Amino acid sequence: MLEKIVVLLDGSTLAKTVLPHARALAGAFQARITLLHVLEPQKKPDTGRLDPLNWHLRKIEAQSFLDAVAQEGENEGMAINTILLEGTAARSIVEYLDETEPDLIMLSSHGQGGLSPWNVSSVAQKIIYRVFRSFMLVRAYQHAGEEADEVRYGRIAVPLDGSKRAEYTLPFAARLAEAHDAELVLLHALTPPPVMQRHTLTAEETAVIDRLSERNQAEAEQYLNQIADQQSPQTMARCLSGPSAADVLLDFVNNEENGIDLVIMSAHGYSSETIRPYGSVVSSFIAYGSTTLLILQDLAQDEIRPTQAELSVAASRGNGRIRQTNAYAQPADWSSEE
Repeated sequence: MLEKIVVLLDGSTLAKTVLPHARALAGAFQARITLLHVLEPQKKPDTGRLDPLNWHLRKIEAQSFLDAVAQEGENEGMAINTILLEGTAARSIVEYLDETEPDLIMLSSHGQGGLSPWNVSSVAQKIIYRVFRSFMLVRAYQHAGEEADEVRYGRIAVPLDGSKRAEYTLPFAARLAEAHDAELVLLHALTPPPVMQRHTLTAEETAVIDRLSERNQAEAEQYLNQIADQQSPQTMARCLSGPSAADVLLDFVNNEENGIDLVIMSAHGYSSETIRPYGSVVSSFIAYGSTTLLILQDLAQDEIRPTQAELSVAASRGNGRIRQTNAYAQPADWSSEE
């Protein structure tokens, strides 16, 4: 289910906020951790060239940092190795992940560049939208200045929309909840039935919409309760209502009173086009969520349509490395141990 985890570190305290989560997942799934750091070139301002001595010292310092972090995990009985790459951070990371194909990537929302008003740093966003793999995003601003050794998930939210794609997160979430003695919170967002409205609705039209809304409410509650009954005793089902599925879900999980520690979602759901890395609701959680977010990618890399920028770059380079799209691909089965 989860064997290889790659943890992205840049040497900053903010990036290290991901480490307790990495230990939490590795412990629950008996996974092996790879700590990955990219040493970026720094040119001398006066000559515009690299300083070989400075580069060598920085390389020694970076490897020492990785070794020290790895030693901490190994002291706790975890299997950890380190990788030090040289080059541009985002590009080097994407190329490495494409070659090694880990089961999960873990990264913080911010790192060496420091905190900013943006919910996700530019480097993190480039990685998330280019690797097309399952990932965990830890909100660094929620843990700034903390040195947490351990993370315990108390409440894990799992949004479900009735699709099999969304339900494939359940075995993963259930196993993690069991390892942490956590409560699963199954969520479903109900939105008003879409209506083409060019005039004031008649009483008959309003009655039809009301009956459809009542029917959807009853079906959603029955669906969630059935799913909850199949999970551990510590499972709660909540139907939420609002004009937008993303907004109503975000309002719930971002509300500190609800005590959500982690959100687990499939990259695509019932209404998502399976030609882009993530559905619209997941993209909203990446951009506007404030909780730790774990996204399970249900498409292979060659099943996602390339952007026009990718097509143009590939054409200019003449390498022809364009991913093919299969809009009917089935999601990965996280219930399997293989």
